Amino acid sequence: MPQRKLKRNLLNIETYGIKAAPQTTHNYLGRYENLLSDYMNSLKPKFSGNVNVDELFVKIDGQMKYLFGL
Repeated sequence: MPQRKLKRNLLNIETYGIKAAPQTTHNYLGRYENLLSDYMNSLKPKFSGNVNVDELFVKIDGQMKYLFGL
């Protein structure tokens, strides 16, 4: 999504008559990404003993790639 649309949708600052440059939106998203990343890295998952794994072969640029997710 273009930064101008992000500014309009996420910050919603134009409602208040404030004009912000696209760089302002970029800086805001960078700070939010760091905060969210720190929080996500601090989480310790609790396992019940069962682990569900999904695996898949996907053809990308003519080559088969193996993907899996926990």
